[in-house]
Amino acid sequence: MKKIIYAISFLLLNACVEVQNKNSNPEESPAPESHSVVQEQKAEIDQQESTHEKVQYSLIGGKPNQYEVQFKSTGYSAVVKKTVQGQVLIPLQSETWSDTQVVANEKYTYQFGEISDGKFQSAEEVSIQIPTDQVVSGVINIDNDEQVRQLKSANRIFFTRGTTITTMGRDILIAANEVYFDDVIIQSWPKGSQAFSGANGMSGGHFTIKSKLAQGKVVVYMRGQNGVDGVSGKPYKNPMECIGLGNIPECDFLKYQGRGIPGTNATNGGDSGVALIQIQDMDDLHAQVYHEIGIGGKGGKGGPGMPEQYSIGFIEPRTKVRDKQPDGPDGQDGINGHFGQTCYQSMQPRDCR
Repeated sequence: MKKIIYAISFLLLNACVEVQNKNSNPEESPAPESHSVVQEQKAEIDQQESTHEKVQYSLIGGKPNQYEVQFKSTGYSAVVKKTVQGQVLIPLQSETWSDTQVVANEKYTYQFGEISDGKFQSAEEVSIQIPTDQVVSGVINIDNDEQVRQLKSANRIFFTRGTTITTMGRDILIAANEVYFDDVIIQSWPKGSQAFSGANGMSGGHFTIKSKLAQGKVVVYMRGQNGVDGVSGKPYKNPMECIGLGNIPECDFLKYQGRGIPGTNATNGGDSGVALIQIQDMDDLHAQVYHEIGIGGKGGKGGPGMPEQYSIGFIEPRTKVRDKQPDGPDGQDGINGHFGQTCYQSMQPRDCR
């Protein structure tokens, strides 16, 4: 069965132009620079309320669930790092300092201040929650709400190399600050997928990705299911053949009068579905969306009518007593699905169909 498709790349609506992929594998990105371990210094800690706002910091992430906290322009000579295990005083040798000893999903408190006469005096306190990344890998068929929920993350989602996700026509939202694809396939239905018997093909649903940054390589196939072919009608039976068969269509002479049984109608193909792409920075993203509509099934062929009938006897030629009856009508073909859109950052969801 032939598929009707159109392809579209991110960034350009009517052209198949690929975005240059500068770093398709975020896991192979250069690791953050290492920092020397600072010697612990013992001092009496004199805590006080924060009265300054000198501390600036940023979270830098490399591989999944690996972070460091980079502080800039602290203006202080020491910091106390507090964790659930305890606290440690660290002298600062410059205006910048990075804490590489942090764990995902843990909270850390940093008190910046000065050491005077062997005592630490806190001037400013910063609390930082280290986020947890979501890692998605393998061959995944989305068949429950929990799997849908797992595609939403507060910070980063990593789709590992070779991951294939089949949404099964569900509406899917990938939402994170950063999303990394490593040669990933996302499809609404497997290629050639067909509806259940007697049902119309389902659409590809809605696929939405929202992020500040996306990198890597991903191909999205928005597919509708194909419709189901109709069933061919059965040939009309001779009345003598119907003895003992009960009330079946091919023996209903009053209704069909020897004509063939009609073929059943085919079912319709599903729409391709809609893709909504809302990414602020995708300079390093190589992504394409293909739309494939579901093809309507073929109507079932009508069954052959009763053959011509001749008189019974041994004298030739026998007399024709009934002409061949017409074949049953063919069932109607199903209707092809409709192409959905691929919509972008500037478009409102209500305008994307």
